[in-house]
Amino acid sequence: MSSANPATYGPSRYTLWIADRDEKGAAVDPAFIDAAYQLAPRLFSYRQEEIGCESVTATLIQSSVNAASRAARSSAVENPFGYLLTVFMHKVDRFLSRSQTELPVADDFLEDAANREEREDAVETYLHNRLLAQKALEMMSPEVQELCDLHIIHGLPMAEIARMKGEPTNRLAVRLSRGLKRVAKALSLDPLDKRESKG
Repeated sequence: MSSANPATYGPSRYTLWIADRDEKGAAVDPAFIDAAYQLAPRLFSYRQEEIGCESVTATLIQSSVNAASRAARSSAVENPFGYLLTVFMHKVDRFLSRSQTELPVADDFLEDAANREEREDAVETYLHNRLLAQKALEMMSPEVQELCDLHIIHGLPMAEIARMKGEPTNRLAVRLSRGLKRVAKALSLDPLDKRESKG
């Protein structure tokens, strides 16, 4: 959840939202949220040419608000504005010293990178499911494979398959069901899966 007082800053009129909970779900001290909004013009201008990306500045502001709020839980902070400004400047300086060899990137590049990561995750999930399906088919008897292909993959009704094979519908349905349960059980107890989950 974010604070209800967003404002725009910088040449591209970037909208700043400050979350009222940190990354661990703990409440953020409202004094630091207020301080961030009031100091935002100054925070966005601090070394902005070197940072080169307003979304990075916004992330550093949120990180500074979270850090200041955590520090205030252990000992009182008399001046939230001064404390937040100090924490933010320290974080920016540290960030820039770590990334001196990196080129600044535009916000749309970051958005494209996030979308690319989502697409890669989708491809990975698709490939995992395909491999799992392939493994399941390899574990089935030829008879269950054929039933699976006709009924599940091609969508033929079980009654039609029974008519084609000259067997009772119920017998084929039970055979398919038992075959699928056997494969599902074998896959969940697979030694490779156990070894991976322990590691």
